This record gives sequence, structure tokens and C-alpha cells, in this order.
Amino acid sequence: MVNTDYTFSAYSTLFNAVDNSIFIRDRLANQVAYINSSNNNKLTINNEDRLKDILFKEIEKAYNNRINHYDLNLRRLNDTDKNNLEIQKFSLSETIKNIKSKSGSYRVYPKVFSCNKCGNYKVYQKSNFDQFNPICNCGGKFTQVSILGFCPECGKIESISRACPKCNTLNDLELVTYGKESPKYWDFKCRNCGNIYDFSPPLCNHSQIGFEEPLSNRDPKRYKFVNVRRGGLYKSCVKTIVDVPKNEDVENDSEYIDEIIICDYFERWEGLNLKEGDEVKHIKSRLKKAKSSPPGSQSRELEILDGTPESVFELADKAVARMEEIRNEFNDVSLSSITDYLMLKSNILSDSEDEDDVLNNHSLNESYKELYGISEGEYLKFLKKFGIEDITYIQSMQLVSSAYGYIRGINKFYEDDFVPHFEPYRPYDFKKKELNIKGLKAYAYPYETEGIMFDLDKIKIANWLISNFNSSSPEINSEKEARRYLFQLKEEGEEYVALKKLIHSFSHILIKRSSLYTGLNEDSCSELLFPKNGAFLIYSTSNVNIGGFLYVFENSILDWFESIEFDIKECIFDPNCLDEEGACFSCMHLPEFVCTEFNKNLDRDIFLGNVRFKKGFWEID
Repeated sequence: MVNTDYTFSAYSTLFNAVDNSIFIRDRLANQVAYINSSNNNKLTINNEDRLKDILFKEIEKAYNNRINHYDLNLRRLNDTDKNNLEIQKFSLSETIKNIKSKSGSYRVYPKVFSCNKCGNYKVYQKSNFDQFNPICNCGGKFTQVSILGFCPECGKIESISRACPKCNTLNDLELVTYGKESPKYWDFKCRNCGNIYDFSPPLCNHSQIGFEEPLSNRDPKRYKFVNVRRGGLYKSCVKTIVDVPKNEDVENDSEYIDEIIICDYFERWEGLNLKEGDEVKHIKSRLKKAKSSPPGSQSRELEILDGTPESVFELADKAVARMEEIRNEFNDVSLSSITDYLMLKSNILSDSEDEDDVLNNHSLNESYKELYGISEGEYLKFLKKFGIEDITYIQSMQLVSSAYGYIRGINKFYEDDFVPHFEPYRPYDFKKKELNIKGLKAYAYPYETEGIMFDLDKIKIANWLISNFNSSSPEINSEKEARRYLFQLKEEGEEYVALKKLIHSFSHILIKRSSLYTGLNEDSCSELLFPKNGAFLIYSTSNVNIGGFLYVFENSILDWFESIEFDIKECIFDPNCLDEEGACFSCMHLPEFVCTEFNKNLDRDIFLGNVRFKKGFWEID
């Protein structure tokens, strides 16, 4: 992405250059003002309706949680707001030299400076910033004061500019730092009356510009210092999903596409007399009739009179009933995640009869002899050792990553019960030169890439969870039982948290070693987690597809796994690392644009069972 003479790669734009994002250029902190919309990305989003459904659920949950937790006087979002959500693709510029129109606009932020020689303190507004002179009258240079105040109660972010309490001047101040880096030691000196007073942030009264009522009814709270340069001001929230193709023959496809897939996954079409291996296509062809012509309707009677067999409607009614059962049975589960997993694994949504038109997947279970020349016994020993069911190389898949909002100020992601100050992106009205506060916006970037899907042994996972959390339950011996056991786990329960920690930790430890085997550095990879399926996907985010995952799949998968054993068992910060959380920046943490969950739910002890788990995953037979 290009903005005058400053660039970001398209994928990292979602994290570094969407609305309000902060980046450093020429030693100054800058804030993105807006991003221009464009369709010059050659790829289109296959199923924008489904993307809107998924993103709106994320926005609604995060925003309403913030309002409820902090008792804010803001309007909560509801289902009708989904109609106001705009999916925007940002403008891509091929090269700097050939820019015809810029991708977006940014500005210096905050516009607060002090002289490095005399401490002269200047606060500029947008209207008078063109008068800024980097050289002070004393001959010193102005440097940016990148400290702002953040209110942890209402989420406001303000400049720390305090008028002199004696003479009320704000225009003739001196910043006295005493050579200290921490602002808690700084003072203001009024050049008008000579008064010296603390730089410490004032109280926030939660007031809203243009509104009579405050943003929060809670008592005033003192602002917290936030350093803009350390990235602690605005955190972009990004969601990546598989761009599941839309079925053009069925209206409102996104309304029940996930239920179709789950019914297929759990073999819920039994008794409907569908052709083996072709269930989904048959169900799709009948859904429109069931939706448009419900039982007892005149439209159904007319279609039957016109020759449509009544058995077609009966079959469609049964299919809809099965999907409603799934929706009611698993209403606490993100069904879209299961759809993404199954789409990647088996491409069951494709209507193409041409194998060249579908995903080119390669299963290690089917090709280990050809690729590695090892016996079945050696291969089964490898699978058992690491708890693997199968490894699948996916040659080509289309994903869509979307920035749907941002977290304001301090984000205590390391606290399990912390609720961040989430704010959705709002469309900008260029005519009125203001935000549309009733609208919602998300930046979407569709792209094609390669990756490897790792399926863990579901039976082993289920029995590992039972041994740690539910020892009275009988052992699970079939994959069908294991599927159901994992799928019914409550997302707020300790078993699900442990399951996600297992999947997430496995993904991170492989990505940390990726550069040795794939040729891709850890910051050129990302992950999708599928806890309910006991699987995770590692894929490339590099602008250039170098085929690194194909190479490792065909040549060094076994070595890649053997190399992570040491990383699991040892960390240079042990015993502290293993005893405290079992994960740190040395052994498991990844950059935030690789792990969008802020490196939460990671623990090496999940494999070892030495500290927090009765049995480690690798200890289960």
C-alpha cells in the first residue's frame, strides 16, 4: 500500500495502516486519517454476505461487551445494524513511481513538541500546523512529545496539556524533564508567572463533545500515560476466514451454509435417500424450494400442480429440520469455523466436476512412502509419537483477512477477564468531512496462498482431556465419538481452553522453526486454529509465493517435527518460563500480525505434563 512516499505490504496494511493506526516516519509518530476505497485488487470476495455475517458478529460482541462492562452511554448494536456494515477494499498501488492516486492519508500525531534546548512547549492544531518550525528561537530543535493520556473507564485518549493553575496560560509553557525518560518525573514551568507544576495527567470527566450526557456515569478517573511510539494506542482487530464460494442457485446462501456442512460432517443426512458422496449438492438444490414455498403455502400447491413432485418438498422440509436441530444443538459454537476447516480439507462445497478446478490437496497419509521411502510401521510410529492424524498440503486456497475495528489504549490481553475498549471503524463522509457514526466499516483483503493443515489425533485429544479434567468418563475409542466429544465442549469451559491451548501451542512451535525448513521467516507466516476439529493451518502471508510449504511437505516434514521436541522441552528462561506460564518471547511468542490472539493460550507444559497438567498430550498412548 502506498501513501505519497510511504509504503506497507498489502497484508500488513490491515495491522499497520488502517484508520487511526500509528506508525513512525522520519522520527515522528503519524496517524492514518483514512484509506481510499478501490477495486484494483484483481481478486474478488466470493461470498461477501457470509463475510458480513461473520464480521458483524465479531463487531457486535466486542462493542456491546465494552458498553456493558464499563456502563457507557452508547447505543448497543443489534441485528439491524448489520445492514449498515460496508466491506471496503483498500487501494493498492503497484509502484511508487507510477502512483496516480494515493492509497490513503496520514498526519503527524500528536502535534505536541518541546525544544531539546530550552524546553519550549508547543501544542498545534490541524488549522495552524502549517506554521510549525522545527527550529526554536533559542536555536534548539523541536522534538515530538509522544505521550498521551488514556482513560481506562471510558476509553478517551487526550493530549497531556495542562494550563497553569495560577495564571491559566497554555501558550507559554516550558517542559522540564530533568533528563528523565519517564513522564511521571516531568514538570511544566509557566514562563508567564514562573509557576512549576506536575506534568501528571488530569482527571477525565468522561465528557463527550456535542453531547450533554457523559460517555460514562462512573466517577472521574485519572488518565494513564500512553507512549504513542510503543504501539500502545490503537490495536487493529483482524479476522481471517476461508473465502467460501457462494452458491448462486440458492438465495440467502450464507444463512444456512454452515449448517449444511455440519450436517454432512456428523452424517445427519441419514434416512433422506441421498446419493452417497453427493449429499451437499442435493440438499442445496432443494433448499430454495423449502424456503420459498413453506408447507401449506399457495406457492407450494401451485408448484405441485405444475409438476414438481411432492417428495421433493418432503425431502427439503426434512433437510431444513435437520439443520435447525444442528443450530439449536450447537448454538454456542462458531459453525463458520467448522465450514472453513472442511472447505480446506475436502472442498465439499465445490460444484465442479473437474479435478483441476478444485483445491489441489496432498495428504501425507497417502504419499509418505513415495516422498520419504519409509515403511508403514515407521510412519505410524511418527504419527503416534507426535499425536498426528494426518498432514495435508494445500496448494492453493483463497482467504480473506479483514480489519473490523480497533482497541483503544491499554490492552491488558494477558488478563483473562479484561474487556478492551473496542471501537468499530466508521465510514467517512468526504462531502460532510465527518464520520458516519451510524455506519460500520471493515477493510477486507482477499488473497491466494499455500499452506499446510495439521490434523491431530482426535481420539488421543479426547482421551487426553478426559484424563486431565474428567477422569470418571469412559475412554473414547472411535473417531465419531471423538468428533462429538470435541464439538460439544463449551467454549468457556476449562476443557475447551486446554484444547485451544494445545492447538495454538503446536502451531506456534512449528512456526518458530519454519524458517529452517520452509524458507519463510516467522513474520511471513500466519495461522488459523480449528480447536473443535483438533486441527490448525499454517499458511504463507508473503507477497511472493516461493513454494516453501510444498518443499517442506515433500522433503522435511519429519525433520520439522523432530526439531520441535527440544524447543518444547527446553527454554533458555527455564525453570521460570515453564513454572510460570510455559511460554515466553524466547520459545513460543510470535509477532502480533502472525498471532492475532496476542500470544494468549500458549503453554509448553501442555505436551509435557510437569506443572499444570496431570498428563501431557505426548504422554497419552
